[in-house]
Amino acid sequence: MIIAFITITITGLFLFLASFFMNDRLKQLEDEVEQISITSLQESYKLKRKVNILEEELLISLPAKENEPLKENPLQSDNTKNGLADHPPLKNLNQLSSARRKA
Repeated sequence: MIIAFITITITGLFLFLASFFMNDRLKQLEDEVEQISITSLQESYKLKRKVNILEEELLISLPAKENEPLKENPLQSDNTKNGLADHPPLKNLNQLSSARRKA
């Protein structure tokens, strides 16, 4: 019985001391989370800086006078603003069916 007690005690001490030299998985996970948070903060800072630059460019490109009209984009006319074709949309199913018969 004494031999079993001594063996268990020695094994316990050995495992206790070995636990100090083993890799800590939690520490690795903490380091990864910290690295990800730093990276995300850097990216958000860069995006904010780019947005500020774009806002400044937009403010510079706005007309100086309120009465001065804005230049209209030639690629975006009234009929195509919402991705529609050059013709106005058909109002109902009857117009759609009559348009198909004509074609």
